[in-house]
Amino acid sequence: KNYAAEQCAGPWILSIDADERVSPQLAAAIQHELAAPRFSAYRIARRSYFMNRWINHSGWYPDAKVRLWRKGVGRWGGYNPHDDVKVAGPVGELCGDIHHYVYRDVQHNLETIARYSSIMADELYRRGRRARLWDLLFRPPLVFIKKLVLRLGMLDGRAGLVIALMSAYSSYAKYAKLWERQREKRT
Repeated sequence: KNYAAEQCAGPWILSIDADERVSPQLAAAIQHELAAPRFSAYRIARRSYFMNRWINHSGWYPDAKVRLWRKGVGRWGGYNPHDDVKVAGPVGELCGDIHHYVYRDVQHNLETIARYSSIMADELYRRGRRARLWDLLFRPPLVFIKKLVLRLGMLDGRAGLVIALMSAYSSYAKYAKLWERQREKRT
């Protein structure tokens, strides 16, 4: 992503993934703001579409991230696969959403969890993090409660329940794989 950003010829970079679209309201806000920019970068809300509906809770919305920045002031950082843009300078917010078509169906969600949990376990291991029994037993139920109750996932209906369950499973998968990597390194 950093290489791609360096290749951009224009003064501003808008980073959109293949499963994302700029809403008409966001397009208008970007055009208006870039006519007389007030900030070095802009945070944009991301609204996800899952199970034939827009998700408004569950910790998935507004899911604001820096996605528009002046060339030269931002750089992708963080940890894989949850990287983000680190910016030198003030950050504003734009009206409008990036529309995120996150998963085609539950099977696609499970496939993504399988892939991402392996990446995250490798990254955690590389950073010296170790899984404990506590992580396997208590993190998944806590994630479930957080998504469904604290993040109001129940207001997203069946989709909110599926998000809470999949998030709990994702937490379990990540720490189970980290546990497995620890055991592999001992032998």
